[in-house]
Amino acid sequence: MSAVRTVCLLAAAAVAQGADAQVADIREGTNIAVALSPDGASLIVDLLGGLWQLPATGGGAVALVPAGAGVRQPRFAPDGLSIVAQRWVDGQWDLWLFDLTDGSWRALTTTAYDEREPDFSADGRSVLFAADRTGGSALWALDLADGRLRQLTDELGDSSFPSVSARGDLVYVNRRRGTSTLRLHDGGTAGAEIYRTEHWLAAPSWRPGSRVIVFNEVDGARASTLNMLLLADEPVVKELTHDEDVFPGRVAWSSPAELLYAADGQIWRRGIGDPVRTPLHLIAGVGVAVAGTPAVAVELDAPGPHAAMGVVGTSTTPDGRRTAFAALGDLWLAERRELTQLTDDAFLDAFPSFAPDGESLVFVSDRGGTMDLWRLDLGNGVVTQLTGDAGKPFDPLVDPSGQWVAYLETEGLSRFGETALKQLELAQPYRPATVAEGLYDAGELHWEVASGAVMLALRASRAGPGARQEQLRFAPVPGVAIDADAAGGGEPPRQELADLLPQWMPEVPEEPYVVQVGRVFDGVRNEYLRHMDIHVEGQRITAMVRRGTLPASRKVIDLTEATIYPGLIDVHVRQSVASGERLGRIWLVNGVTTVREVTDDVGEALERAESWASGRRLGPRLVISPASGAAEDDRSSAASLVFTRYPNLSPSLAHVLQGQRERLGIPRFESREPLDQIVDAGDAAAWPLLRVSARNRSYQDTVATLLASETVLSTGLAALAGWPVATQRGRGRAWESMSGLFSPSEQRRWSDGAAVNPAVIAPLQETVARILRSGGAVAVASDAPAVPYGYGVHAELTLLAEAGIPNDQVLRLASASGAIALGLARQLGTLEPGKLADFVVVRGDPLARIADAAAVTAVVKGGVWRSREELLARPEPQPAVPR
Repeated sequence: MSAVRTVCLLAAAAVAQGADAQVADIREGTNIAVALSPDGASLIVDLLGGLWQLPATGGGAVALVPAGAGVRQPRFAPDGLSIVAQRWVDGQWDLWLFDLTDGSWRALTTTAYDEREPDFSADGRSVLFAADRTGGSALWALDLADGRLRQLTDELGDSSFPSVSARGDLVYVNRRRGTSTLRLHDGGTAGAEIYRTEHWLAAPSWRPGSRVIVFNEVDGARASTLNMLLLADEPVVKELTHDEDVFPGRVAWSSPAELLYAADGQIWRRGIGDPVRTPLHLIAGVGVAVAGTPAVAVELDAPGPHAAMGVVGTSTTPDGRRTAFAALGDLWLAERRELTQLTDDAFLDAFPSFAPDGESLVFVSDRGGTMDLWRLDLGNGVVTQLTGDAGKPFDPLVDPSGQWVAYLETEGLSRFGETALKQLELAQPYRPATVAEGLYDAGELHWEVASGAVMLALRASRAGPGARQEQLRFAPVPGVAIDADAAGGGEPPRQELADLLPQWMPEVPEEPYVVQVGRVFDGVRNEYLRHMDIHVEGQRITAMVRRGTLPASRKVIDLTEATIYPGLIDVHVRQSVASGERLGRIWLVNGVTTVREVTDDVGEALERAESWASGRRLGPRLVISPASGAAEDDRSSAASLVFTRYPNLSPSLAHVLQGQRERLGIPRFESREPLDQIVDAGDAAAWPLLRVSARNRSYQDTVATLLASETVLSTGLAALAGWPVATQRGRGRAWESMSGLFSPSEQRRWSDGAAVNPAVIAPLQETVARILRSGGAVAVASDAPAVPYGYGVHAELTLLAEAGIPNDQVLRLASASGAIALGLARQLGTLEPGKLADFVVVRGDPLARIADAAAVTAVVKGGVWRSREELLARPEPQPAVPR
């Protein structure tokens, strides 16, 4: 079949799938691995997560397993009748077997472990592979006839990539404590070391008929090289490639003198002693579903009043008569079908927990400067501080005796990161005891009776963010006496709060006004409008005209020496209570007026959105997206708030690439790891997504499918080791405010570590620019808190401008493109009559110097003007309201 006919047939099949499918013409592959049939007639390639067959001389590729199936690392059986590969299924790698005689496709393993990098034994009767069944990764053999498993290695470190020669010799990679070795298996539980390096090693392969091994060696993002090792009394290593982007798959041998391998987006043929390589061309037509932007019908300035649907913690007294909860940043009490406001200030109060007598509450608040535990006496309204260290507590739980409070605490900016379980005697404030450390994604803290003893129980992971949670139990600190009967009394009856929730009104400016401005970048044109009047009434722009064209309002703001551009939009962040009241001010002082939050806790996100929309706390408008796997929520109908998933928006680059690197064994970045702030690592097999090689390069397959699907690429460059680069080059007046908004320990989380090699981030910058030049959609995502909230957006602008993207387009990516991606272009993203009055006032010329975009002097959100000084000022604490 001709290559052209193959592409046409595949295109027709894709279009038949539905009107929303498009066809991507693929000529290159990213991270592909190639296998050659034993008869030398055909090749199998794992292109775009599918299995594709093409002639050994190159040409049109036919899909044996469709793209997007999550398939990697194919290997031919010695008889050429079947292929084994690894496939990503339900969060782990399984082994699958494809029968070339009848086209059947079946799983060899279906466990909860990762089984990966398979190879056939020399006789084809078993499959050898790496698996983490014993904790670390070891080598195993699976008998294909009876399904029996046999462990081959049991040694320190993680073993991977077993490779079998025609006469049965086994070589593999072992990595331990930053060192990689090649090892020969001699039948024992540990192999003999034959090569050692500090770099990453992958994919060894035996040269036919000799004691020669070819393998991949990766030096961070600097180099990915094919090396050849000659086994002798003194092993000799020879470099076969230079300055190529070699992918981590085993090479295929067309003869002892010639090999085939994948690098630089293509399949190549090279002689052992030949410095010249010859390409084998690949042509494939791939049907790609169009994601589509969700239709958002919500009017962001709906007048209200609106019921507060965001609740951050509830607590009911043992008799069920009183329920306390946190909403709109304050504490509320529901009793006898009446609602009483307990606190009333601009700080964030959350997670109330009743004492057993119902006369006091322990809660979390930043009224003292940082998030701490406080106690509120309901009789006299007196508020007492209980903790004052660097940690940020959440989920407090008073014990049944009323003497102790247990709580979770993090030192980071996300309560889903590393957490400690602590306990405090209420009569002895500021003296907490640590019960357990090293917990992740912790929650559901409660007292539990087990075998007559009272225990602290919760759900958490000890393996790191995003790992599988389990039920954990801990003994309280010594000396704690708790009544087992009281602790095991069960949940008290709960009051129905739906008709008792407080209401809020959107914040609007007090009166219409006119802004007289020298330069306006409206997000539509590529140059300034000069000497303009912007008329604002309510939350919207009513007119934009030349100076003096329309009569001025009574209130006029003189900005004749300033520049205005549309409010910035960040399309991918994680947020939590741990950041407190300051979080919203941090966004606004950086000119960010709209944020899309990906969340596992809808109630908490809704509380933020409502507090910011009402002006109870200062902050941007919030678009809420439940995280993948998070349940939908019946509170999603909250008026004037956007609550939706976005299938058209890719996870940010940091999420995609962290997941890919962990799943595919590609080395991580060589600087400190900013990615440890990212909770969900992304799905390595999800498709279409942008993928990169070990050298951080993307090729035409991943770019073409991204374009065909109309997926919006979320950037996240700064989170991918670009934060130090951006801060070194773009530091200016705006960065100085960080010290007043983030603690020294928080700042160290982003600044600590080795300087970043610009070569790490440069290929990713080039890829973003390439997608834009190709007509693709890109929106700015900071991936905070992997970078500082707000400031990370400006780091992103710096890195995008350095990629050669014109400054007007950079600003458009952070405003109009974000609004389009979120389905809000009718209301946001550009400065036009009828749209919401969201804009940023700066001193300087951002179209000439992108760093000037960070020189913010004022921000307007929904028509409400906030000066820089107001945004940097911490609100004054207010006493509790006595009952």
